Amino acid sequence: RSTTLQLSDRCCMSLPGQSSGRRWQPPGAGSLCDGNEHHMAELLLVSTTPPVEVMDALTAAGIRSLEVSVSASQTGRNPWWIVEATDGKHFVKQLQGEPDDVRRRLEATEQFEQDRHRVVGWGPDVGAPVLQSSAVSGVVIYTHVETMDEAQLGPRLRTQEVQPMEMVKIGKFLAALHSSGGTPAHTKSFTQMSTAVAGLSLPAFINATAGQLSVWRLLHRDREFQVGVANLAKASAGAVTVPGHGDLRVDQVLIAEDSWMVCDWEEYSRLDPAWEVGSLAGDLLSTVLGGSQSEFVQQASRPWETAEVAGTFESRIRYALPLLHALLDSYCRERPATKADESFRDRAAGFAGWHLIERMLAAGSVGMSVSGLARGIGGVGRGILLDPQGFDAMVIEAGTG
Repeated sequence: RSTTLQLSDRCCMSLPGQSSGRRWQPPGAGSLCDGNEHHMAELLLVSTTPPVEVMDALTAAGIRSLEVSVSASQTGRNPWWIVEATDGKHFVKQLQGEPDDVRRRLEATEQFEQDRHRVVGWGPDVGAPVLQSSAVSGVVIYTHVETMDEAQLGPRLRTQEVQPMEMVKIGKFLAALHSSGGTPAHTKSFTQMSTAVAGLSLPAFINATAGQLSVWRLLHRDREFQVGVANLAKASAGAVTVPGHGDLRVDQVLIAEDSWMVCDWEEYSRLDPAWEVGSLAGDLLSTVLGGSQSEFVQQASRPWETAEVAGTFESRIRYALPLLHALLDSYCRERPATKADESFRDRAAGFAGWHLIERMLAAGSVGMSVSGLARGIGGVGRGILLDPQGFDAMVIEAGTG
């Protein structure tokens, strides 16, 4: 029998931005400044050395004379390594999860490899070529592209170096991907993911950390938020699905002067296009709000003053809004089908807010509680999800300035 658990008992933290006003605004103070947590959340890097099965997969692929760099995987994500070999560098990733899920993601990667060479309009550099994959160990070995070493979009967003024209390129790429004849076998449904807002399954409860449970307890007490998520799921369920990346984040976009690439296609699937565009927009906003790596460490380890929170978030949102406008505007221009989809922009904004909530949950995966900074970002997400039209109006206005 299916069992769901709602964590609705007393909770020591509250989510910012829970006002009843319709117009979305950056969250005020209050609970953002509570506590003195110093858990480093999802942006801190975790160093690991390759396990035996990864080394065995490399040997089986015929890669010799190895010099393996230490991984710089982000918490809660798949570990990866850069491998120096006699035939050049390789990027190696080990997929984590249940065997059936790992198998599904490997199949999606292989399907993308087939479509990448078949579908017109994606370009040759849309993804790094897969050299070999193993369903037994979950290891995927990619051909490494030297020119992309310093091209990650995420770090440059954290230091506010990214320009709107770069987001125009990404918007156009997503429009081409969503309009293509790609044939992913799996379909992603937001309805399946959104059910946890009403109650956790027993396995999800058992596997959650104390930090994640503190966030779920907060969300399970928030009836207005639950209604907002249910409405978003209902609107998304009626959308026409398209082939998409399935898990697109800013750190998977590599842009150099003359070339660029989108990595990590193991979630290649059919989905609501607004979910993909909105999730990327949310990841961009989350990355900008988190600030640079050094800022994140300093800010996550101390209490926040009310004025400091408001001022910091306001200035970072001002930087992000023109980038979000460039992404959405270029996407909609290149994909005329969005004109017939009346709720597309509202859904995209709602999914951007949902992604910030997911980032707050990811922050809870590494400790007993969640930092004030991560809760503040989650509060911004709540505000966006509950008033997507208000947030979209701010994005549109940013394009007229």
